[in-house]
Amino acid sequence: MVRRTLWNFLVDQWTTLPAVSQYQVDLTGKTVVITGANTGLGLAAAKHFARLGPQRLIIGCRDSQKASAAVTSIREETGFDRSEAWPLDLASFASVRAFANRFEREGGGHLDIFVGNAGALFVDYAKTVDGWERSLQVNHLGPSLLIFLLLPYLMKAPASPPTPRIVILSSETHFVLLSLPEAKYPNILEKLNDEQYWKASKQPITSLYPIVKLMAIFFTRSLASRLATPPAGSLTVTCVNPGFCRTELTRGMNILTRFIVHFGEWCLARTTEVGSRTIMWAALAGRQGEVHGRYTSACRVEEESDLVLSKEGADIEERLWMETLEILIQIDGRVKSYVEEYLECM
Repeated sequence: MVRRTLWNFLVDQWTTLPAVSQYQVDLTGKTVVITGANTGLGLAAAKHFARLGPQRLIIGCRDSQKASAAVTSIREETGFDRSEAWPLDLASFASVRAFANRFEREGGGHLDIFVGNAGALFVDYAKTVDGWERSLQVNHLGPSLLIFLLLPYLMKAPASPPTPRIVILSSETHFVLLSLPEAKYPNILEKLNDEQYWKASKQPITSLYPIVKLMAIFFTRSLASRLATPPAGSLTVTCVNPGFCRTELTRGMNILTRFIVHFGEWCLARTTEVGSRTIMWAALAGRQGEVHGRYTSACRVEEESDLVLSKEGADIEERLWMETLEILIQIDGRVKSYVEEYLECM
């Protein structure tokens, strides 16, 4: 196990990432779903996918106006006219279920690539209509529910390496977590959802961001461990760190914080196009057995943090998987059915 250093970060930020043309594949006849593709990294990745000619490119977006603008931008920049914008608000379990129900009706029976790009960083505590802290639902519970509900269509996709594949966005910010204090409580997610806990801790709610990105890695590993390892199984799941990029993640921050972040972006950040290459690499490159269940960064497989790889991390990973399942099964009974049918164990 190795520790992530500032030097590692700087080297990666300054490393020239391979162009998509170096590992692109023909996506004729394939269906691609990417969430949060109305702007930033998601939109840049959607344009790359569009150039590869999928049968369908479905972008899930919360803002209908921005989604329509994204479809227009994809068409004008790439000439691809088969992109579709579907409503999706990860802060609403009802919206996630509606998206999955629509895919069941209109998706064509299979899904070849799913990219869980949507996410957000929040600067104040607030709960969704479903009673969960926003960051927990938007970055973890909502995306997890969507993946479970789309699982049958991913499993039914023809095995044609590198597809079918699930790509989940994480972040190198997970390296800052040397432990997870909330793990000392009986239920990790309930404690993270507790407003009084956050008030008593004196921590800003922004400190939840690296935690939900750690959860993305844990979820990837848990799901992968319950799927047959390629090539015995066809579905590959991996997670990706896009690096420090010029995105809209700072919206909602105060002026001083935005100034500091934007200065850092000017010095170090990747453009959204360059950052999106990491997503495309995770979706299309790498041997399935090598990327399955792994954390990728800078267009290569990287070792996760010491916490992830420790015995403590393994225990937290298992607890979070079971807690997440318990919550989502209550939201939609299909989750239990799909897990029992398609995964090797709960």
